[in-house]
Amino acid sequence: MAYPDPPERETSFLAFQQSQGDNSFPGQQLDVDLNNIVATITAILLFQQGVMRSDGRLQNGVVTRESLASDITLGFGAPTVWETGVSYVVPDTVFEGSAFYICIDAHTSGADFDDDLASGRWALLVDFAPVGSLLASNNLSDLPDVPTARTNLGLGSVAVENTVPLTKGGSGATTATGARANFGLGAVAIENVVPVTKGGSGATTPASARNNFGLGSVATENVVPVTKGGSGATTAADARTAFGVSLATEAQARAGNLNLTTSLMTPLRTADAIEAQTLGFDQTWQDVSGSRTHSTSYQNATGKPIMVSIYRAGNGVPTQVSANNVDWVSIASGVNVGDHQFVVPPGHYYRINGNPSVIYIWAELR
Repeated sequence: MAYPDPPERETSFLAFQQSQGDNSFPGQQLDVDLNNIVATITAILLFQQGVMRSDGRLQNGVVTRESLASDITLGFGAPTVWETGVSYVVPDTVFEGSAFYICIDAHTSGADFDDDLASGRWALLVDFAPVGSLLASNNLSDLPDVPTARTNLGLGSVAVENTVPLTKGGSGATTATGARANFGLGAVAIENVVPVTKGGSGATTPASARNNFGLGSVATENVVPVTKGGSGATTAADARTAFGVSLATEAQARAGNLNLTTSLMTPLRTADAIEAQTLGFDQTWQDVSGSRTHSTSYQNATGKPIMVSIYRAGNGVPTQVSANNVDWVSIASGVNVGDHQFVVPPGHYYRINGNPSVIYIWAELR
């Protein structure tokens, strides 16, 4: 609701007196009295606004402790345990036994609380006896079943241990030395920096640790360069490049013309080289009768040994071989009709020295 408006006067009785010409009418006095009444009512309305809000409720802060009756108490301080010889004032609170009391008469406590209570100086607020008297000062000693209390509080068996054993997650000791012994810890456990003699690095920085271990600058390399005795590479191919060498090709291995300081023979290339010089490997028998004749030397230019088989007639006409096409060695004498076979190394020469009567077959494994 809204505040009421102050009254306003609408009639001047002095003016009325004068208009009537009747000086016996107390118009002026009547105006003064009415003005005083208006001022009083206005003052009352203003005072009301200081006490009451427009919604009809009391203004905030109007009601104070001093404005209440002496038998009304607003709140109380934190309770303490009652003691003798203490000056208590209203509304101090205390614990005594299992009860909670408030002071209702200022006094200095006597030798016995019951005497002060009987003298009307304290009023009982709450008696905790019906709920078990769980006072902090009693430390649960007032509970009839302590094990059940621990269970209700969610406490385990560790709660009753004076020293928690290893089997319950403790150290089983009351000193640091005893705890380390129970944990099976050695002397290293108390080191701030484990020395090299105890299996540590004896250092607090990587550089100092490397120095203590006797490590050189190579220890910090991710890829050891050639200048430090490494390959400078992370792959075999890059390492060969760094060393200036390469793997021998199949052609090089078979040709046998490798520079072993720059070309490496792998097991596969070694097999290629052996196979390249093996008689019969990658060779076939060929009838070369049409391209061979007597008294003419032929060179084995295949790069590997070949086998020659000749079936002919003619006495006194030898078959010969030579390493240089100058010095010849006879390996078969002429017979009337016969055949013979021989191996010609790479680069060597071979021939029938003379004119046999007939060359029936001249075949070569090449």
